[in-house]
Amino acid sequence: MAQRHDPHAGGSIYEELLQEQARELRALKARAGNPSMRKVAQRAADLFADEKAVLAPSTQSALFHGGHSRRDTLLWLVRTLLSWDRDGEPPAYGAAELDAWDERWTAITQAKPRRRARGGLKAYLADVCRAAQAPEPYVSQSVVSWHDGRPAERATARPASAAVFTTGPLVVLLGDPGGGKTALLRRHQLDVCRQWEAGVRTAALPVYVVATSLADEPLAAPLLARPPAPGSHWLVLLDGLDEITHAPTRRETLRGVARWVARRGKTHRLVVATRHLSAQELSDLQDAAPVCLELLRFETEDVRKLAAARLDPERVDGLMTAIDDAGLADLVKLPLIGAVVCRSYRDHPDRPLGSTRGELYDEFLTGLMATTPRTDTLPEHHAGRQGDAGAPAGLSPAVREHVDALSTLPPADLRTLLQEVAARRRESDAGRPVMDILLEQPLAKRPPGVPAEWWKEWLIACFRRSGVFRQQGAELEFEHHTYEEFLAACAVCEPPGRGLAELRRVLDGHRRRL
Repeated sequence: MAQRHDPHAGGSIYEELLQEQARELRALKARAGNPSMRKVAQRAADLFADEKAVLAPSTQSALFHGGHSRRDTLLWLVRTLLSWDRDGEPPAYGAAELDAWDERWTAITQAKPRRRARGGLKAYLADVCRAAQAPEPYVSQSVVSWHDGRPAERATARPASAAVFTTGPLVVLLGDPGGGKTALLRRHQLDVCRQWEAGVRTAALPVYVVATSLADEPLAAPLLARPPAPGSHWLVLLDGLDEITHAPTRRETLRGVARWVARRGKTHRLVVATRHLSAQELSDLQDAAPVCLELLRFETEDVRKLAAARLDPERVDGLMTAIDDAGLADLVKLPLIGAVVCRSYRDHPDRPLGSTRGELYDEFLTGLMATTPRTDTLPEHHAGRQGDAGAPAGLSPAVREHVDALSTLPPADLRTLLQEVAARRRESDAGRPVMDILLEQPLAKRPPGVPAEWWKEWLIACFRRSGVFRQQGAELEFEHHTYEEFLAACAVCEPPGRGLAELRRVLDGHRRRL
């Protein structure tokens, strides 16, 4: 699988080679008629079935936007795009053409910076600063104090860069899927590390940690055992808590990090970034007295700043007009969609934004379902461990395998399932409940002998990770009606009758990963 492009990963030559490769891949895709990433994935699987080719949309998106990958993954993508105009016939292209792509991959791999051993503060600062020589353009956002069930009061908004990182020993940052939480944390880490490397050491020194990596106990690293300098603090930036979708494991993680920072309040601070906190999780944190802040979406002027940072100055007004004409003015206030729209307008100047809505949503939803960079999720993050309280006793091995497989679905398979749910919901006049439709799907149908209430609770936890749904009591709702509409439209293009064959395919894939 391609490494998701991260502006904080790679030196200048390495990044230049990756961006050059991305431009060539996008040009290749354009010559093929700009097929959707789902169609590319299906065609690759058909053409190279004997090689067990897998080109998930998230993998393609990473490569099209400057990511690196394994050699075979890159060549599968190239061969698939080169074969597009042959109407399903075996691909025909010269060995020299593939050799050129192979040589490009080798050059990029050789240029990739080698990480130094993490030996101490100096090495840590050098690591962070060297890895981010060309960060993505960033537009500042604002925060307000979060109150459960009450709308955000923009009149009380404060700059996020000031409020989030200086307010207290424990801050919880809540934000929408694609709302800019990771970008905010990463940018703060880079800015402060640069200050420290330059000798200005007044701010707490940030360390970025992905929540699902806590199984490896990164908070116990020797680097964090003592203050970074006399009189200073460590600031731990814990991202992606919501990716631990199994509720008991997530609550255990949250309580654990709150206890960790409470014992070290004089030398450590903690920011927890997440999409959602339940009433139970807020109750778990009550004794720790966290400051809860909500990260606000862009205003129109922020979208203009983003466009100015990513486009030539003379094209900014054109983009803002195109956004209004395409009816995207509300959606682009979500930072991830704003970045996707700017990139599309830059790369396809002759195509109206309205004609690329499907492609925009395709890339946006792929980004939502991808895990936080450098995350290695484990089955227990989603399905829980066998000894978890509340899990039915005596689950058969087959049922446990089903639970693990569904919990760790790759983004492409998860999306296929969500498309079916959206399509079934749109077919019903009254808008059937999402959970009722999910329980009818072969992949999510309750196995015999499993208590109905437990299975429904587990499904809610499992599908929250997509970023497409929000939880409403014992039900799931689409986060935005546009997501539902787009996924339903995608389902029209899917072949009928996937049913039990799809379940068998997913389970077989899960067994091969074990």
